[in-house]
Amino acid sequence: MAPSKETLKFYGKRTFWSTFFAAGAFTFALVCLYYVFFSDKYNSGPVAAGWFFIALWLIGGGILFAYSTDYEIDIENARYRITKRLCFKLRSSWKYLKDVDFVSLDKKRYTKFKVNIWYQVKKKALIASF
Repeated sequence: MAPSKETLKFYGKRTFWSTFFAAGAFTFALVCLYYVFFSDKYNSGPVAAGWFFIALWLIGGGILFAYSTDYEIDIENARYRITKRLCFKLRSSWKYLKDVDFVSLDKKRYTKFKVNIWYQVKKKALIASF
């Protein structure tokens, strides 16, 4: 079933600084890996292991800063999905809702939102808070 015209989409935004830190972490990780594999001065035993360990930490930090979450709510077909992204769209599937009465989007602060779905008379489910 294709998404209807009444699909609400909320894309996770990365700030300039998080993109900048992710790019810097990946760049320094490549420099560390260069020292491990191609440098004669730094590729001896414990020194190479240290550079490799630093490179792993930098790659993990880069992934942390490059990661974002997208939310889609298809009101007409009563379903939603949460998609995790790391520079490209990762796999996600639609989750169906039963007996949806009301979808509320609350603005908590200037950039903070909360999406609640009310179903089966006075039962509430928090779909997303971003």
